[in-house]
Amino acid sequence: MSQDHLVSVNVHDGFLPIFAPIFMEHYGSSSIFVRTLADCFTLRLARVLEKQGKLESPELVARHSTNQAVERLEQWLSTVDGANRTAMQEALGLLPLGSMALLVEKEFGAERFKQWMEWLDESD
Repeated sequence: MSQDHLVSVNVHDGFLPIFAPIFMEHYGSSSIFVRTLADCFTLRLARVLEKQGKLESPELVARHSTNQAVERLEQWLSTVDGANRTAMQEALGLLPLGSMALLVEKEFGAERFKQWMEWLDESD
C-alpha cells in the first residue's frame, strides 16, 4: 500500500468503519464475511500492539463475529498466496470488487470463494 493510501485504524473501532462503502454494499455490511474480515485485520493489529506492550485495553478490541469464523477465515486466507493483501486492498476500495474471489478461484477453481462464503454463513 502506498503512502497515498495509508489509513488510520485503532483497535477500539477496528477495521470495519474504514471499509469502502462499495465493498460493504457488494458483500453486505452485516454479512459474516465483512464482519469476520474486519475482525481478522483488527485482531492482527491488536496482537502487534500487545507484543509491543501498547495494547492498553484488550477487552475493548472491536469484535463483530465469532472466534470460530475468524479462525476459519484466517486459515483459508493462509492457503492462498497474496490473499491477505488482496482482501485488505479490496476492502479498502483499492482493488476492484471480486479481486479476492478471482484470486481464490485461480488457486482452487471456480466456485471455491462462493463455498467459503457459504461455510462462513454456517459458522455465524
